[in-house]
Amino acid sequence: MKSNSFTNPLSIVFCSILIPLFCFFPLRPAMGQEIKIGGVFPLTGSQAFVGTSEKNAAQMAVDEINAAGGIKGQKVQFVAYDDTGDPSKTVLIVKKLTEVDNVPVIIGPGNSPTTMAVIPIVEKAEITIISEAYSTAVTSPVRKWVFKTGGDSLTEVQVYARDYLVPMGIKKLAVLYVSNPLGEDGRDSIQKVAAENKIGIVREESFKVDDMDMTAQLTRIKASDTQVLIVWGTNPAPAIIAKNRKQIGLRIPLIQLSGVMGPVYMKLAGDAANGVLTGGEKVVVANLLPDDYPDKKRLLRFIDAYVGKYGKEASINPMVGYGYDAAMIAAEAIKKVGTDRVKVRDAIENTKGFLGISGTYSYSPTDHKGLTTEEYLFMIEIVDGKLVRWKKK
Repeated sequence: MKSNSFTNPLSIVFCSILIPLFCFFPLRPAMGQEIKIGGVFPLTGSQAFVGTSEKNAAQMAVDEINAAGGIKGQKVQFVAYDDTGDPSKTVLIVKKLTEVDNVPVIIGPGNSPTTMAVIPIVEKAEITIISEAYSTAVTSPVRKWVFKTGGDSLTEVQVYARDYLVPMGIKKLAVLYVSNPLGEDGRDSIQKVAAENKIGIVREESFKVDDMDMTAQLTRIKASDTQVLIVWGTNPAPAIIAKNRKQIGLRIPLIQLSGVMGPVYMKLAGDAANGVLTGGEKVVVANLLPDDYPDKKRLLRFIDAYVGKYGKEASINPMVGYGYDAAMIAAEAIKKVGTDRVKVRDAIENTKGFLGISGTYSYSPTDHKGLTTEEYLFMIEIVDGKLVRWKKK
C-alpha cells in the first residue's frame, strides 16, 4: 500500500518550510492581472459638468498609460462610480471601492461637499483620496490620507486682490456665494483677503446649489454702494447670475470663480458673460499664452487629444486638468511602490516636481495641496464671447 504524501516524513518537512514562506512572502500579482484605481464623481445631477470633465480626463490618463504598456506590464482598470453629487452616496461608494473593489487609491471625490463627507471614512479605512475639490478646507489642516490636485479659494482670491482689486483701487465689494462648503470657503477667503487689503464687504448674499434665479439677492446688492461683486459657486448658478445681473441692470464689475470658465458657462450665460472677470488656469487659456511660454505646446497637445477623444463639445475647463493630473500622480506612485495602500500614500506625499496639466506638484507632510495657484492662474475677461487676458485700462 502506497503511503499518503501528506504523511510522508519528507512531505511534512517540505510543507513545514514552504507554507511559512508563502505566508511571509506572498505571491506577486500575475503578469497581465489588472491594477485597479478607484474613482468617484458627480456624473449626473447639477454637478455633472464638473464630474464628467474630471472622470473623462482621468480615464484619458489611464488609457494613455495602458497604451504605453501599463504599469510595469500590468494594465490599469479605472473603476469609477457616479455619486450624483450627493455626499451620502459618496460615502457608500468610497466604502465599496475600499472594501469590495479593493483599490489602492481613489481619484475624487469631485467636489467640496462630497470630499468633506468622506474624510472620516478614508481616515478610518486608511486609503488615499486625491480630490479635485477646490475648498481650502480639504487639505487645511493637512490630513494624512487626503490630497488634492485643484487650486484653493484663498490663493485665488489673493491673486484677484493682487491683479485687480488693489490696482483698480477697490474699497468696497459684495459677495454672493453658494451655501455649501465650497461657497462658504470662498466667502471666508474673501473676508480674509479683503481685511488684509483694507477693503470693506458691504453686502453678503447666498444661494442654494440648485437655485435657478438670483434676482432677489442681486437686487439687494444693487441697492448697496459696492464697487464690485464676487460670485463663488459652480455652474449652472454662476451663468444664471450673469444673466440675472444683466436683466436688472447691475453694471458693476463681476468676478466669477475660475472653475466655472469654459464652453458650458459661455453657452449658459450667452452674451451676459461679456465683461465677466475670472481667473484662467493654464489649460483654459493655453491659446492666450505667449508663444515662448515654456508649457504652451504641451498644453495645446493635451487639449487636442482631449477634444479628439471626447468630441468637439468636450469642455476644456480647470477640472480636466485636475482629473488628469490626479490619475497620473496615482499611477506614478503605484509604479514606484506597488499597490500597498500605505506605501502608495507615502509615495504621493513624497512626490516632488511632478509636471501636470494644471501646474507642477510637490507634496510634503505639511502640504497636501501640492500646487501653488499663482503658478498657473491668469486674470482674464470675457470679450465678445471669447476669453482674453485682462489688462488694466
